[in-house]
Amino acid sequence: MTGLVQHYHRSSLTAKLATAFAVVLLMASLISMLGLYTVGKVSHQIEDMYENELQGISDARAVQFFYADMERSLRDALLTNDEADHANAMRQLDKAHADISREVAELRKRIVQEDNRRRLAAFDQNYAAYRLALEHMLELARQGRLNEARLRISSREFRTMGDTVGQAMEAIATSKEQSARATLKAVQVLADETRLRGMVLLALGGLSSVLLAWLIVRSIRVSAAELRTAVERIAAGDLEQQVPHTAYQNDVGALARAVTVLQGFARELEVQRWVKAHTASISAELQATRTFAELAQRFFTLTAPLLGVGHGVLYLHEKAQRRLRLLGGFAQCAGQSQEPYIPLGQGLVGQCAVERSPIVLTNPPADYVRVGSALGEAAPRSINVLPVMRGDELLGVLEIASLEPSAPGRQALLDALMPSLAANLEIMERNLATHQLLQETQAQARTLERQADELARQKDAIKATETWYHSIIESSPDGMLVLDPEGCISLANPLVGTMFGYGEEELIGMPIATLIPFYARDGYAAQRDSFAQEGGSHLMGADGIRVYGLRKDGTEIPIELGISRLPDVGGRGECVCASVRDVTQRHRAEDEVRRARELAEEATRAKSEFLANMSHEIRTPMNAIIGMSHLTLQTTLNAKQRNYIEKVNHSAENLLGIINDILDFSKIEAGKLSMEKVDFKLADVLDHVADLIGIKAEDQGLELLFNTASGLPATLVGDPLRLGQVLVNLCSNAVKFSERGEVILGTEMVAQTPDEVELHFWVQDSGIGMTQEQCTRLFQSFSQADSSTTRRYGGTGLGLAISRTLVELMQGRIWVESALGHGSTFHFHARFGLQPDPTPQRMFDSQELLGLRILVVDDNAAAREILSTMARNFGLEVDVARDGDECLSLVRQANERQLAYDLVLMDWRMPRMDGAEAVARMQSSHGGDAPAVIMVTAFGREEAMTALQTRGAHVNAVLTKPVTPSTLLEAVGEALGKGQLVQSRAATREQGQKEHLQQLQGTRVLLVEDNELNQELAQELLRNAGIDVVVACNGQEALDCLAQDPRFDAVLMDCQMPVMDGFVATQKIRAQPRLDALPIIAMTANAMAGDREKVIEAGMVDHIPKPLRVGEMFACLARWIGRPLTGPEAGAGPPPGTPGGAPPPPLAGAPSLPAVPKRSELSELPKLPGVDLAAGLHIVQQDARLYRRLLGLYAHEQAGFAAAFTAAVQAGDAPLATRLAHTLKGASGTIGAQALATAAAGLEAACQTTPSRTGVLPLLGQVEALLQPLIAALEQLPRPQGIAQATVSAVQPPHTRSAATATMLQGLRQLLQDSDAEAVDLLQALTQRLAAEADPLAAQLTPVARAIDRIDFTAALAALDQAQAQTL
Repeated sequence: MTGLVQHYHRSSLTAKLATAFAVVLLMASLISMLGLYTVGKVSHQIEDMYENELQGISDARAVQFFYADMERSLRDALLTNDEADHANAMRQLDKAHADISREVAELRKRIVQEDNRRRLAAFDQNYAAYRLALEHMLELARQGRLNEARLRISSREFRTMGDTVGQAMEAIATSKEQSARATLKAVQVLADETRLRGMVLLALGGLSSVLLAWLIVRSIRVSAAELRTAVERIAAGDLEQQVPHTAYQNDVGALARAVTVLQGFARELEVQRWVKAHTASISAELQATRTFAELAQRFFTLTAPLLGVGHGVLYLHEKAQRRLRLLGGFAQCAGQSQEPYIPLGQGLVGQCAVERSPIVLTNPPADYVRVGSALGEAAPRSINVLPVMRGDELLGVLEIASLEPSAPGRQALLDALMPSLAANLEIMERNLATHQLLQETQAQARTLERQADELARQKDAIKATETWYHSIIESSPDGMLVLDPEGCISLANPLVGTMFGYGEEELIGMPIATLIPFYARDGYAAQRDSFAQEGGSHLMGADGIRVYGLRKDGTEIPIELGISRLPDVGGRGECVCASVRDVTQRHRAEDEVRRARELAEEATRAKSEFLANMSHEIRTPMNAIIGMSHLTLQTTLNAKQRNYIEKVNHSAENLLGIINDILDFSKIEAGKLSMEKVDFKLADVLDHVADLIGIKAEDQGLELLFNTASGLPATLVGDPLRLGQVLVNLCSNAVKFSERGEVILGTEMVAQTPDEVELHFWVQDSGIGMTQEQCTRLFQSFSQADSSTTRRYGGTGLGLAISRTLVELMQGRIWVESALGHGSTFHFHARFGLQPDPTPQRMFDSQELLGLRILVVDDNAAAREILSTMARNFGLEVDVARDGDECLSLVRQANERQLAYDLVLMDWRMPRMDGAEAVARMQSSHGGDAPAVIMVTAFGREEAMTALQTRGAHVNAVLTKPVTPSTLLEAVGEALGKGQLVQSRAATREQGQKEHLQQLQGTRVLLVEDNELNQELAQELLRNAGIDVVVACNGQEALDCLAQDPRFDAVLMDCQMPVMDGFVATQKIRAQPRLDALPIIAMTANAMAGDREKVIEAGMVDHIPKPLRVGEMFACLARWIGRPLTGPEAGAGPPPGTPGGAPPPPLAGAPSLPAVPKRSELSELPKLPGVDLAAGLHIVQQDARLYRRLLGLYAHEQAGFAAAFTAAVQAGDAPLATRLAHTLKGASGTIGAQALATAAAGLEAACQTTPSRTGVLPLLGQVEALLQPLIAALEQLPRPQGIAQATVSAVQPPHTRSAATATMLQGLRQLLQDSDAEAVDLLQALTQRLAAEADPLAAQLTPVARAIDRIDFTAALAALDQAQAQTL
């Protein structure tokens, strides 16, 4: 309110009056608008009441009137015997019905309330029933059954029906009347409210006008009084008096600003008088000084009180030295010292001298300089650095510091004093220069006398120096010599002669080439010329290139030679100085070091070979243990046997992990550990960690939890294997060293760029913890917290050292936070790339969950927080409960508030009341209103399900910890039936494995392996997958096999074998152009650094390590076998036994197979109504003969479809009718009859929804319209000679089959195993051959043919086995 008043005071008189008028006008406008609004609203309500209520009442009453008229007309029509009266009554009856329909239609437009809509619907229903009864009675009358019609019209039932119709319309009319009365009452209330608002606005307008008038008068009176008081004080001499209201933009403000201008003129006159008086007195005092120090002291003494100087210095400019010299200072504090000399440009004083302009600092830092006294000290408020100038000449620099900002008066006095100070400095400087010139003249005379004495001493010193340098050369530890411009030795010390076997005088004048070996003299001249051009210094023989000199006796010695060019002194020309050192001993030492290094490298190679051999020897039996236990677990075992085998498999996997750690450490030690850059999903890595660590955590009674931050990129680029290795190692350690509680694996984002992301992972446990000293050595190789840790918990001590190296290779760092007895938290950062176009995949859109209410129940606070955070990130409304009792209470309260929960996430193991019991009680109490439940457990899915069944409870899904956002989202969607499900990651992986196996079925692989156990294991695994396996025991056998039959899809090659190893065999295979495209995959137990590079270099395409991982092996095979061949064998067709391939060739010496009939072409098939022949042939891989058989089978099976379907419908057998329609749909799609398949699909859907006769028979007519022409056309086709019709001779005694027949039987068996349609042709040819040979087997092949006609190859193979067994 105060601010408003102040603003009003600042306004002009015009603005104040305008404001008052605007307020009055506004109040009048509001009152007018209120009246107009009220009138409009009343008019609208009355109009609405008329249109909807009054007209509706009129329509309802009209309906009642016409209904009564209809009843009278009906009685007249039934009671009269006169035809004319009867016809007139019937016309009135029809007219009444038309009038009722018209009025009801008008009334329907005016129905706005839901109750009246229901009443009108009831009227329509009752009236329709009434009309049906009426029509029935009139029909009786027309049939001559008049008495019966009259009895019906007078019956209680008909009267009740009529009363119901009238009551329904009466209820509508009554409701409309009540609504009209309510509208009138609302209009009256609105008028009363409008009258009250108008009175309030009138009162407010009056009060506002009075208030504004008072404010105008007060603002003018108060401002004028304050301004008058200020003018009176200024006139009395108070020039510092503040003039009020200068900021007002009105008449008062203009007057105040004029007074301020007059005040400023008075202040300026006072300052000018004060400056002139003090300038004259100070100038006179300075002229009386005699020295620079006295001048500085006197200046500060006189000016300090006037200028408020707290500290000051005066410097004199010394031009010759380009510096400033301190003359004196003022009020120097203890601990402060001034520089006696300051170079130009140094500090503010030096910079002021350079720029010759003032430098002013205001409010410098507190520690810049201090102004002190006996009572204290303080920082100055301003510092002025001023040049002392005389014209353009710099004479000195003055610096003063003041506790107060520089006032205009003081600044004017200082500016006036500076010329006087400059004049006094110039006078003193001239006097000093004159005195100095006199002193210099006297000093020059004394200097000439000293120079004569010094010249004599220098001559003696030169002779001594020459003698000293000669002694240095003579006593040098290296040979020293000087070469003249012609390359001859002009000076040499005795050591050179001793080194080369010459006397000292023999070397003088000798060409330097004499000391160079004969083989090096040819290049000496070129090196000399090059050195002469380049100059400088050169050292030869010290950079690994050995230099030799030639002794007098002809022997060579290794030397180190340093040369440098000497200047031309005394007319000697440009000479060269050389230092020569005999390095024979050093070369001997270097040779010894080299031999030692070669021995060390040989030892390292031996160690690597030893580790490689040991890895091979250990992993070979490990391969058998893991593989055979894997196969054994797939067989039927009792509980005790399965327990033993699972422990064997688990222990072997643990041992394999230790071996892998040792090999990884070896790779790190060799510097050959590298990281892959592949696309992967972070969720897949976490799932892998959960799979490996979850069972261990469950066995120890721990909860494994994943705390994954929202917003993390799902698809990354990096090395998922190494990331998983670090996470598994950290989580495994956490589980190992924790006896209770939980282990939490957390992930969050640190930083992200468009191309990469840095993630922070941490693993927190509730285990034994560590001291700070233990943490410092934790990441060292072969190190644990202490020796007792190894004894109690086991381990090699390599895991964390390897993890540190892997994290560093991922451009991150790893550290640990721990306290003894309080658990540990391991952290690491890692960088990954981002996939440019990731393909998102999730169960459904989480937006569908927005607003759903969920209750999280868990006694573990960490698990409760993680689950609730995940759920909130999906948009769910989340509540939490700590136990079963609190859960039941919250569910009950939510139902009472009509805010029931949609879903409950229930932990299983909880104190007092476990999750199974809580679910049972909740479902018992609330019945069908109980929310959906997802059971969350860390202790086994099967045990949780058993506990639920025991208590009679049921849940919608079961989640095992750790829970990730994706698995939680999938489970929530499944439990609530939200969204359209797609494949989960686990289903995707399973589908990928199935696709791999389907892709590999029927392929042919050459297995090259010398170990019998590995042979047995690999053959079993590959043959179970439908792969044809040929075994070779070494590389030579593999070459022989390929030379005889090169048609293989891939080669699995062991690397270490007798006779010929895998590397040599691969090189020989690659040397054959026809086998250049054959995929060769290494399958070896070697896992040392560089093994993959070695196999790739040898010519292999990939590497499968032992022990075999079944999924990885099939994925690798599918990856390479799935690629098209590009070599010469690509056109040779698929290998025997593969889909589309020919039957296997006969063995050596066996007769050839008879020719198999060629397949028919598309043109041989007639056009069939509604059938796409191309689509049908595509389904059977263009096998026209098989397609004809399918068409015949279709005609045979579907000819009676209509009769069978009608009989099923009439019998009420909906499942049978659905099955018949489904069968027709599938069979039609198989032969290419898409329109018929679509019609059959509609018929099937109708059977599932409305299986009544009236609902499906019309659709049956549509199906018959398409089916019957097709059946008729198929029956006109000639029946192909089926295998079932093949005639054979009677059963003969046991018959000896030919080799060709046996080969055909073997080929038929292989094709049936491969589900290959080529079996049709081969079976027909085989039947004909058996019949020709009078073989009893021919009569037993009919079931085989029938099974193949049904495309049931499994049944065909079983029938073939049975037929062969019966004819043995």
